[in-house]
Amino acid sequence: MSRIYISPQRRKGRRASKQILCALCVSAVNLFAQPTHAQRLAPNAQSVNAPRAWSTNQRVFGDLGLSVQSEPAIAINGGQVLVAWTDERNTQPDVYANLSNGDAISPANGRVTDPQENGATFDNAPDAHVEANGRAFVVYSTQDDIVLARREVGSTEWLSHTAMSVGNETWYGDARRPALGVNGNTAVVVWQDYRNRNWDIYSARCDLDAMTCLPNVIVSDAGGTSWQVKPRIAVLGNNVLAVWEDYREDESLPHVYASYSADGGATWGANGRIDNASPADPATAPSVAYGSDGTPWIVWEQHSLGDVNSSADIYAAKWDGTAWVALPRVDAAAAGKRALNPRVAAGDTGAFVAWEDYRSSGTTPRIYSGIFNGTGWDEHLVNTTSTGAQTRPDIAISGSDARISWQDTRSGQPDVYAARWNSGGTSWVDAGQVNEDANRMAKQYYPHLTPVGNGDVYMSWLDARDYDLRPYISRYLYTATQWGAPVAVPVTGAGRYEVVQDQVASGLDSNGRLHVMWVQGSDLGVQIFHSQYDGAIWSGVIQASDTTTSTTYRPRQAPALAIRGSKIAATWIEWDASVTWPLPARIFAATFDGEKWNQSVVSQGVIRGDPRPSIAVDDAGNLYVAWSDMRWDGAGIKADIVVSKQSAAGGAWSAPVRVNTTPSTLNYCINERPQIKTSGSVLHMTWAGCVPWTDNVFYSSTSNGGATWAASQRLSMVGDNASQPVMALGPGEVNLVYGSKINAGNNDGIFKFYNASLQGSSWVTDTLLSDGPSAWLRDEDGPPSVVYDPVSNGYVAAWVDHRIRGLPQLYFSKTGSTFEPKAWVYLPLVRK
Repeated sequence: MSRIYISPQRRKGRRASKQILCALCVSAVNLFAQPTHAQRLAPNAQSVNAPRAWSTNQRVFGDLGLSVQSEPAIAINGGQVLVAWTDERNTQPDVYANLSNGDAISPANGRVTDPQENGATFDNAPDAHVEANGRAFVVYSTQDDIVLARREVGSTEWLSHTAMSVGNETWYGDARRPALGVNGNTAVVVWQDYRNRNWDIYSARCDLDAMTCLPNVIVSDAGGTSWQVKPRIAVLGNNVLAVWEDYREDESLPHVYASYSADGGATWGANGRIDNASPADPATAPSVAYGSDGTPWIVWEQHSLGDVNSSADIYAAKWDGTAWVALPRVDAAAAGKRALNPRVAAGDTGAFVAWEDYRSSGTTPRIYSGIFNGTGWDEHLVNTTSTGAQTRPDIAISGSDARISWQDTRSGQPDVYAARWNSGGTSWVDAGQVNEDANRMAKQYYPHLTPVGNGDVYMSWLDARDYDLRPYISRYLYTATQWGAPVAVPVTGAGRYEVVQDQVASGLDSNGRLHVMWVQGSDLGVQIFHSQYDGAIWSGVIQASDTTTSTTYRPRQAPALAIRGSKIAATWIEWDASVTWPLPARIFAATFDGEKWNQSVVSQGVIRGDPRPSIAVDDAGNLYVAWSDMRWDGAGIKADIVVSKQSAAGGAWSAPVRVNTTPSTLNYCINERPQIKTSGSVLHMTWAGCVPWTDNVFYSSTSNGGATWAASQRLSMVGDNASQPVMALGPGEVNLVYGSKINAGNNDGIFKFYNASLQGSSWVTDTLLSDGPSAWLRDEDGPPSVVYDPVSNGYVAAWVDHRIRGLPQLYFSKTGSTFEPKAWVYLPLVRK
């Protein structure tokens, strides 16, 4: 007697024979049983020569609640009102803006940040300028650079992003807190810059039509190791005035300094101190403005008791033509009640100062403004709401039109509000929220799926919801048809070392424990770390890569994991950073004995480029590691896919065997990104290869332990850039998922994900899996992932997709529209 598989779906509507009908009556029928290994190798009649039907793509996790908006900057001109702010709807801070025309501001937000920046950038601290015709400019910091962006008249997109902090390309050369001043078509930007290993004030002149900038000029002249920070700028024609906090007198007690340029910021004069406080009383957070009559005004926080954290009041000074003249204190509260973050603007209606004021509460400040009346300051409470904290004001004046913006938590999280000075000159009116109520979304990278065997599937990935990258896991609950709550993987030295944006590996052992590996900094440089999860508790974090110290920086990356039976094995790359590009790499493998990882060197000779290894374990416990063997032969870069084997007993690794039939001979036409899997005695391999000059997906297999490989099969024909294939093995089926660009003439350059499957002896290729353009970034987002689930007899695929606001988000799809259980039924077959 032999057995056949019949799916309930395929059995429906068929004519049953007497033998089968009788067989249904016997107790030997085994409902919902799992196929044996031999049966898994048999062709799957359910889907032979038919493409798998993939479900509608679904985002794995929803938003994280309302996002935070902060650090607003406001500009006005001829009725045009521009507000820019730091916005965390994309988890990592971005810069957004609202451009309105008229009194009321309606939330219609646009992302200012360069749309090509899909990685974990940290864009913040904007400053703004708008022209009377609606052309608008925003300058912001990425932490590393200062960037100027422009929005054309009538456009909704911010384009022409120009990095202007040129000359600070060293790894420590941060550039932050930019301030923008404009004279016609010329902009002058100042910022604090760390290129000299201490904070200095730098500037650049930029042509707003061409969006080009002249070389950077240093503004502060202190030299040495003292810090100059928090610059602000005012421009009137060719007159440019910059102010900042300066620590040249004392490393802990800053004062307000300034410098003047008479040639539009091309050169700067000597620095001079503005505040007249005693040396022990620090002055901080200055702001500067030119009045319509050419008079410059400067305001600042004045502290006492020799402490920058002590309570402060707001002080001001103006230039009388020969010297800076101290003005009466701006805020009218009792001295020392705490008034912070002043901003000054001046125009036809006079000089306005706005600040956050703690006179009525030590925890919920209000925004106040003061207008200079010739001898003192007339105070006005900007908004009468009594809920939430109002902080970080900014103010702008154009002629007699005055506008103010601030950060407001009345709704429970920070939002951006704005108001205008009424025509009667008596109060602030039309206060309203500027930003949309946008939810926060986490940037996510490098998904990896692991089937549990009962219909559930684990996913591991890197997630930026904590503002720094961290590995997370979630479990797809088969019976509930939903993903469980994300669970953070513990990382050693949290807050001290960074998790590297690199692939996360995971796998389930025979005891049901999930093993997760990731890349993270340590005292010994970038290393591979490992932890286990039993469904409730994480084990301690183990450094899997070599813990011996080395005089050479040797970062480890690209972990891959394979588990079969009691054998837990991993592979990764070790770079030799003592050699200039291209860095030579070695491939390591290691097995886990329950307490520690025991590693060995797999590769022989010098590998260049990114070999990105993969590992597999067969039923006998033999290990196989595949990688892209990239080498420089004096004429160019060539790369073949090679495999090395270690017997189950351990010992030396075999000499590498080439997998791709045709060796790589053309410079940079390479084979890379292999993935190897085993099914009994059969080894399966897929990789990204080159057919001059297009990238494609290839496949090969072997049944003799990797000694020789079948002729390479080219699978993807959909486009000219198929990349990063991944593989899952089902009953008699090899299933591949890969990204590919669509053919020219049909959204050329947009990546979608495709599926190819070997069913029996025939391939079904280029089945569309993703239902929207993903804008997938191969090297940044990581490869897709696909696994087979024996309970549903289906596949689950996951990948990173940028379809919402250009953000990297996790999506998944599965074969079948509902992913309902499709249990196999074992039926005896009786032949006469």
